[in-house]
Amino acid sequence: MVRLIQTKFVIALLVVLALGLGLMFATIQRAWQGNVERVSRQALTATRAALGSVERADLRLLATVAATVATTPDLVSAATTTDREQLARRLPALLVTLRERSPVAALWLIRPDGAVLACAPDPTCTGDLVDDPLLAEARRTGAPGLSGIDDGRSTLRAIHPMRGASGEIAGYVMLAETVAGLATSIQETTGYDTAIVFRHRPDAGAPPPPPAGWPQGTTAVLAAASKGMRPFAIDEALTPLPETGRVLDRLEADGRVLVRGAVPIRQRDGEQVGAVYMLGDITEVYVGMVGARLRVMGASLVLALGLIAVTLILLRRLIFARLNRVIDAATRLAGGATDQAVAIARDDEVGKLEALFEQFRVLFTSTVSDLEEQLRRH
Repeated sequence: MVRLIQTKFVIALLVVLALGLGLMFATIQRAWQGNVERVSRQALTATRAALGSVERADLRLLATVAATVATTPDLVSAATTTDREQLARRLPALLVTLRERSPVAALWLIRPDGAVLACAPDPTCTGDLVDDPLLAEARRTGAPGLSGIDDGRSTLRAIHPMRGASGEIAGYVMLAETVAGLATSIQETTGYDTAIVFRHRPDAGAPPPPPAGWPQGTTAVLAAASKGMRPFAIDEALTPLPETGRVLDRLEADGRVLVRGAVPIRQRDGEQVGAVYMLGDITEVYVGMVGARLRVMGASLVLALGLIAVTLILLRRLIFARLNRVIDAATRLAGGATDQAVAIARDDEVGKLEALFEQFRVLFTSTVSDLEEQLRRH
């Protein structure tokens, strides 16, 4: 019977151990997943912050360069006299100079009525920009203006009025920077590969051909991507995103653990016109978390097994072994061996049982002796 109690007790301990370890492992798993989610969210937040800071810095630089160009005397004079030949000769060299100290990719000189006087690097540009929102706002206010990626274009732009000797507006200087530099700057700031995608506008004609290895998008058109960006990081459907962006998923590629996220690009009216996609390598953090989780789980398992082993040893020494001695003594007593005393090991509950059994044995032995004596007399 005692063996059965011991077995049941061991089974109960193992069940408690399994339940406790299961609960602990579930808690560790939730904590681990929470940490991975936190790291992924931090990567997305860093990309979003870098997008804002890099865009603001580039726009400020464009504005400064535009203001400098707009006050260059020979350009103002040529714009005032609409000397196209002089401008056509002057702008390419000027653009080369500007590119040495800024990310300027294109330069326009525009008449007050919106017609293009000259531009670089494409000297054959003609027509007007009357319908361009940035130019329209500058013509309305007579003030400089900026246009970021929120207008759905693949460029950052700055415009500045050129004024003649009497202060009248003689024209406008407009500079543009492609978002390719923006994607590279974000990658250099955060360490995460980046792609900038815009929603294709039906009035823009056929979307431009993508870089080699990238699919031709019909809804999402790739505007720029850092060197290590991969096509699978982009959602070609350009699914709507919350204002703070979204961690899309985590995946494995080439033995690395990557987190994929996206930050929306919105116009001032709130419409999403594009997205910045981020692909972050969190392998080292992920592996470190997995190792820490395994170490905690292993240490917990060893500790739990050690506690059970110590508990069983103490129970065996303090209870079960002593109960077995009492049972053995009772078995021998039932067989007629009345001279086997039971030692009282400790003054505890089992010790009281040992003392009571010893009293019973002594009384029983005395009674048996008395009965034997009476039988001999008769």
